[in-house]
This record gives sequence, structure tokens and C-alpha cells, in this order.
Amino acid sequence: MSRIETNKVPPDGGYGWIVTIAYAMNNVVVLPLIAGFALVLNDTDLTATQVTFVIVLNHSIGMLLSFFGGPMLSRFGYRKVAVLGAICISAGLMIMSAATEFWQFILSYSIICSTGVAAIMAAFTLAINSFFKEKRGRAVGVGMSITGLGSIYMPLLMSTLMYAYGWRYAVLILSAICLHSLVAACLLRPAKWYLRDPPTSEEAVPLNKEPGSRNTLMAV
Repeated sequence: MSRIETNKVPPDGGYGWIVTIAYAMNNVVVLPLIAGFALVLNDTDLTATQVTFVIVLNHSIGMLLSFFGGPMLSRFGYRKVAVLGAICISAGLMIMSAATEFWQFILSYSIICSTGVAAIMAAFTLAINSFFKEKRGRAVGVGMSITGLGSIYMPLLMSTLMYAYGWRYAVLILSAICLHSLVAACLLRPAKWYLRDPPTSEEAVPLNKEPGSRNTLMAV
């Protein structure tokens, strides 16, 4: 039974395109938000040095946590890891909206948010790789093309929210927007449900294995 399963190949389409849409839905919210969050931090009471430290620590912790991504994905699967990452991102921003001390910004944004980003990006990358083989480049290209829209609207949205409500309520609204990543994570399914038999060309089939070939030779 295990030998039959190992011969299966990714679907290269089908539900994989739903996974691609979920991948884009996550990226279009999370990546531009994290990349442009200096707009929000500069509006707080933190000094320029503290803002830089919070941002750099966020990126550093996210890269360090990538080391544990493989074992986590192997044990829990990419869907559970993605759900956990989405919750961490939203919860971190929610906590940050009430932050008043420097260490609270470090805890909420540099640690909790970076943990969520590292988990969810690793999970969606594995999901794309699990559903696609031949068309993997096309799927990633579609997802990243949609992601580019976030780089256009997210800074405008963040500036508008801070102007209208102040940075605390703006961050609270952004934490709710990040729950789109939770919806995207729930769209993920195990790729083994959709594995298919590899295509076999006619040239690869031996002549003595064709149906009826033995009867034909005996008749001659």
C-alpha cells in the first residue's frame, strides 16, 4: 500500500489553485503590513532608535524561528501551523494596540508577530510545493503577482486609518484585517487527498504487456 502511495504525484492544478488563492490572500495582507509597519511605529512615543530596534528584532526573530519550521510542519502539518501563525499575527497586533512601554512593543510586535509570520509563510510555501510540481513556478508567480497589490494599497490604508482614528485604533483595525490570513489558512487541505497517478506514455508500455498480445502470438 505504501508503494502505491509513493508513486502518486501532485495534482498540478485542481484544488491547488484554491491553495494558490489562499497563498495570495495571506501575502497581500501580511507581507505589506510587516514591511511598512514603520509608518505606525514612527507615530508612537518610541524614539527612532527604539523603532529601529523593534523592527530589526522582528526580522531577526522571524529568521531564527525558520530553523524550527521544518520540524513543526512535519509534526503538525501546514494547515495547523498556518492557523497558529495567523492567530499569532492578529493577537500580536491587538496587544500592541494597548502597548505603552518599550518592552511591550518588543513582546507584541518583535516576538509574537514575528513568530506568526515565520509560521504562516513556511506553511503556505510548503502547501504550494505539495500541490504543484510541473506548474509550481506558475502558481508562485500568480500568488506573488496578486501580492504586489498589497504593496500599493496597504501604506495608503495605514495612513488613512492613523489619520482618522490614531495609531492605536489603526493597529486594532489592522489586526482584524489580518484575520484574512486565518480564512486563508482554513482553505488549506492535505495534498494527499488529491494525489493522482503519474501520466504514462504509450512508448513506456512494453509490447509484451499490452492486453491481448499473448493471444495474438499464440494464434499466429
